[in-house]
Amino acid sequence: MLFFFRSLLLASLFSVVAACGGNDDEHPPRNVVGVAQSDASFSVLVEAINAADLATTLSSPGPCTVFVPTNDAFAALLTEWGALLANKHQRTRKSAIAATDLLTSNGVIHVIDKVILPKP
Repeated sequence: MLFFFRSLLLASLFSVVAACGGNDDEHPPRNVVGVAQSDASFSVLVEAINAADLATTLSSPGPCTVFVPTNDAFAALLTEWGALLANKHQRTRKSAIAATDLLTSNGVIHVIDKVILPKP
């Protein structure tokens, strides 16, 4: 009889320990592309990633550090585009970091408030 209770206790203890251990999150950490896709404020960026065929690269194991402009940053670029084309010296734009250290499974995202353009 004592053997039966010990076995029952051991079996119940094992099931409790097994249920509490490990990383069984329903939502595993997402990569850079997954995080961008999950936030509506990055929808223009996601379209750009797909158009440039960078989804595979930004989904790789990494590590990646990505400076990500928001939809508002892309909209501001469109309104400034004419002036930027007319004056080559204005193309050097400075951007501020709006949010830092958004951790992903393959790196980190820093959100910026302007689209950074290459030097002319």
